[in-house]
Amino acid sequence: MIDLRKLSPVLSNVFGPRLSSQWVVGTQQGDLIDTADVLKVGLVGVTVQDRPLLEAALVTADPAYGAWFRSRVQLVDQRYSSADLNGFVTAINNAIAAPGSETMDTYFVHVDSGANRVKLTADRQIPALTSRIAASLPADAFTIEVMEGLTFEPMENRFTTPLKAGKGIQVGAETCTSGFLFQRGLELVGTTAGHCSRTLGDPIVLGTQRVGTVAGNAFQASPTGIDVAWFSLTPAADARAEVTLSDRPSLPVKREFSVENLVDGETRTCFVGRFTSGKHSCGPLGFAPEALRYKIDGIVHILEGVICGTSWTRGAPTKGDSGAPAFRFVGVDGGVDNAAEAVGIFSGSLTFRGFPIAQCFTPISFVRAEYGMTLALG
Repeated sequence: MIDLRKLSPVLSNVFGPRLSSQWVVGTQQGDLIDTADVLKVGLVGVTVQDRPLLEAALVTADPAYGAWFRSRVQLVDQRYSSADLNGFVTAINNAIAAPGSETMDTYFVHVDSGANRVKLTADRQIPALTSRIAASLPADAFTIEVMEGLTFEPMENRFTTPLKAGKGIQVGAETCTSGFLFQRGLELVGTTAGHCSRTLGDPIVLGTQRVGTVAGNAFQASPTGIDVAWFSLTPAADARAEVTLSDRPSLPVKREFSVENLVDGETRTCFVGRFTSGKHSCGPLGFAPEALRYKIDGIVHILEGVICGTSWTRGAPTKGDSGAPAFRFVGVDGGVDNAAEAVGIFSGSLTFRGFPIAQCFTPISFVRAEYGMTLALG
C-alpha cells in the first residue's frame, strides 16, 4: 500500500505552485492506495524534467516508491493550478452570496480534479446566477449541474442501522449482542444477557447511536435470576423483530420454540452473535440441566432451565456474543427456511481446561415468565 500522506508533501516540494491536483484511479482506502492503482498528478505545464525530479524525491522519501512510480504515476498537463481552482470556488460562492440575488435551496461547490475545473451542483437552475458566474470566470473553468430534488437531510436522531437480534451492542462498558425483541404491555423492548449490564440505567449503544437504556435485570437483582436483561428503546430507535444475518436476508421472527419439544441431540439450533459477524453457527441442543451453578464476581448464580448445545458448524460463541439469539430456521407462507423460531438468549459456555464443551441459552419461556412480556413477532 502507498501512503498518500507521504506523497503529498513531496509533490508540493517538487512542483510548488504548478501543482494542480492529484487523484487515484482504482480503489482508494482513506489515505492508502493499492500498488495496482494509478495516481494521476495534475501540473500546469508538464516538462520533460518533471518525471526524473519527482522520482528522485519519492525514492528519497521511501525507496519502495521507485518501481511503483515508474509504472503507476502519470503526470497530466492541466491549465489551472490548485490556487486558481480554489480562487474559482471563492468566486462562485461570492456570486451566490451577492446582495439581492436569488439562491438555491441546496447546493455545493467543489473542485473536479480530473476535469481541472470547479463544479456547482444545485437543486435548480438560476439563469441570473449562471450569467454572473460566466462573467467572472473563464468558460472552461466551471460547470453547473442541476439535480432537481436535491436535498440535504441531517441524520441526528436518525437510526441508519436497525436494531435486530444478533447485532453487536455496547451495554455500559461491556461489549455484547442484542437478543430478541419483546412486547411489555404497549412498549416494545430489547434484550441482552443479564451479566452484560452492571447497573440499571446502563446505556445501550448500537454503532455510535444510543438505542436504549437497561430497565430490568433479574441476573443482577438475584443469584437465582435468569441471565437476561431488558432495555427500553429510545423514541427514534428503528427496532425490528428480525434475526440479522450477513450471508442471507434477515429472518422475521414468527414464533417461539417450546422447550417441551426439545429432543436431546436432535433439536438443531443456530445462533448469531457480534463476533460471528452475522454468519450463523448451528448445532444440536444436547441437554437441558435442571440447574446450572457457577460463580461470577464472588457470587454463586443458579441458572434454572437453561438449555445447552454442542458441535457448532462455524465454531462456538465467544466473548462479546453474550445476549445473542438462539433460533431455528422455519418455513412460512410456503417458503423454506425463510423465518426464525425463537429458542432463547445466549448466556455463556461451559469450558473444560479452557476448551468450550457446551453453550447454554435461557429459553424464551423463562424470559416471558420473569418479566411478564411476550415475544415480538415480525
